[in-house]
Amino acid sequence: MIFVSHDRMFLRGLGSRVLELGGESGTDRNPTVYPGSYVEYVQKLGHEAPGIYS
Repeated sequence: MIFVSHDRMFLRGLGSRVLELGGESGTDRNPTVYPGSYVEYVQKLGHEAPGIYS
């Protein structure tokens, strides 16, 4: 099942893999699959998307 959400709690609770489209720059052509949970994805990147704690 694929779902798209901006709700970080939802992603933390249900995500088992992350498919990143566009990369951090938003312009990368090749999607990247990160195995593991959303939490592990954030740990690998070292940061979450801006605006989450505003």
